[in-house]
Amino acid sequence: GGGGGGGGAPGPGGMTGTTDIGADRTVVDVMYVNPLGMKSDRPFDGVNIIVTRYSDGTVTTTKVLK
Repeated sequence: GGGGGGGGAPGPGGMTGTTDIGADRTVVDVMYVNPLGMKSDRPFDGVNIIVTRYSDGTVTTTKVLK
């Protein structure tokens, strides 16, 4: 017999498909900022700075063109 297992940590808002460099941290917040400094939880048209906050307190920023 045997086998089984699995399961995973539930994420805030059911976020899936994220790729974490550190296995011990999870994404807790993602914010988009445009060049004028406006913030949103959805991407703007044009240039976005994506601010990603992790459960261990680290924050990363990435500039993208949408």
